[in-house]
Amino acid sequence: MKMLMVCCESGLHLKVVETLEEVGVPGYTVCENLKGMGCTGRKQGSPIWPGNSVVVHTCVEDDAIPAIVDRVRQARDDYIKRPACAVFAVPVEKLL
Repeated sequence: MKMLMVCCESGLHLKVVETLEEVGVPGYTVCENLKGMGCTGRKQGSPIWPGNSVVVHTCVEDDAIPAIVDRVRQARDDYIKRPACAVFAVPVEKLL
C-alpha cells in the first residue's frame, strides 16, 4: 500500500479529486491554500507571487497507482498552459 501525494496548482485539484472518485479510492484528504516554491516558481497567494498550491493525499493499493497517475497526467495535459503537478508515492502501513 502507498500514500499518494498529488501536489498541484489550485486550478487542477478539482480534476484530481474527480479522478480519485472515478477510480474508486476509499478516501482522500485535500489541503488547500498552501504556499511554497518549486520547479515552477513561487506560489504565495499574493499580487507579487500569485497562486496557491493544493496537496491531495490518498492511500491505495500498489496496483491502482498506474491508472491514477495516468489520469492525473491526462487531466494536467488537457490545459493549454500546463499547470504545475507532481505525484509522489510513499510506502505506508495502516496501524489503527
